[in-house]
Amino acid sequence: MAGTLPDSERENLLGELLEEAEEGSETVLGLEHLELGLLGNPRGSFLLSQALDQGIRVIGTILPPFVSVVCTDPLFRRIDLVNLEEMGRVESLEVLQCLQERIALHHGVRIGNAALEAAVDRSISLAGPLPAKAVKLLDAAAARARLAGASQVDLCHVYIAATEFPGE
Repeated sequence: MAGTLPDSERENLLGELLEEAEEGSETVLGLEHLELGLLGNPRGSFLLSQALDQGIRVIGTILPPFVSVVCTDPLFRRIDLVNLEEMGRVESLEVLQCLQERIALHHGVRIGNAALEAAVDRSISLAGPLPAKAVKLLDAAAARARLAGASQVDLCHVYIAATEFPGE
């Protein structure tokens, strides 16, 4: 839905997406930022609730400020809300450990545990939820290290990359 300006275009895209999902009986439709497809779309809630009544399975995310706007009739009776809390430092560090090898391979650098811990600790004051902002910070630090010709991500790469993030 990103990049669609007129409401009618959003409505058409949502309708086509729901029709396509209806054709696949084993399909589970995943919609990130569901509010973008529904807000400013006069028939969006109706289309989605009708699709849910026809058996389409949907998993979606909604930013907290939009929950009360999106979750009104006719959708409210057809959905279950699950509130997911932001991960903490320990869980975010575990996520980075899982991604450590992939990010290192992508950038052609080594990433030690100290850089992982620094990325999590430094990202706490940045805008956005953990672990996403820690992953972005580690990726930016690895790119910075590679561009600097370093073979390993150092703490300075993490801290310098953090200065370029919003919420600083």
